Amino acid sequence: FAIKLSDTIPRTLILVPSLEEAKDQGELVNRLTQNTVYTAQDIEQSITDFTKNEHAVAILANRFDGIDLAGDDCRFLIIKNFPLNTNLQEKFITSRLSSSILFKDRIRTRVVQAVGRCTRSSTDYSAICILGSDALNVLIAEENNSLYHPELQAEINFGYDESKEASEQDFIDNFNAFINQDEDWEQANMEIIKRRNACQRKELP
Repeated sequence: FAIKLSDTIPRTLILVPSLEEAKDQGELVNRLTQNTVYTAQDIEQSITDFTKNEHAVAILANRFDGIDLAGDDCRFLIIKNFPLNTNLQEKFITSRLSSSILFKDRIRTRVVQAVGRCTRSSTDYSAICILGSDALNVLIAEENNSLYHPELQAEINFGYDESKEASEQDFIDNFNAFINQDEDWEQANMEIIKRRNACQRKELP
C-alpha cells in the first residue's frame, strides 16, 4: 500500500537498513508503480535527475544522514525498520549482553536523522510512513518515545493513534489532506500542538 501511494506524488524517499532490503523494495516499486527507481549511487552522482523527475523513488540502504531533500524535492518518506545495530559488536552487546542502554542515545540520533531527511526547516513538511515492528517499538515504546523532542513525541503519537483503526481510504484521505495542507490538516495540526505542549522530554538514565 505504501509503495502504491508513492505513485500519487512526484518523489518518494525510501530508507531501509540493508542492500538486500533495498533490492526487494526496488522490485516492488517497479512492479506496482510507474516510478523510476534511483539508488544511492545514482543520487551521489547527481541528485538533480531525481529532484527533476515527477515519477521518482529513491531507495537508500543504511543511509540515515547526509542526504537532504528539502521543500518540494521530496514530500513522502517511507522508513522500513531502523538500523538498530550497524555492526556485529553493537548487535552482540544489545542482544546478548542486555546492554542496549549504551546505544539508546545513538539509536535516538539515527531516528531523528532518518525522519528529518525531507524536512530541513521549521516550515518544511513531509509525510512519513513507518513500516516494521522494530521501528514501531523504537518510536512508540514509552521508554523510547519520551526521549524525543516534545514536538516529535506528539507527531509520532498522533500518527500512531490515527493509524490504529484507519482503513485504506482513511490513509489516502489523511495523506492527501496533509500533502495539500488543507483545513482538515490544520485541525489535526492543532491537536498535535496541544499534545506537544503536554509532553516533556526525559533524559537518558
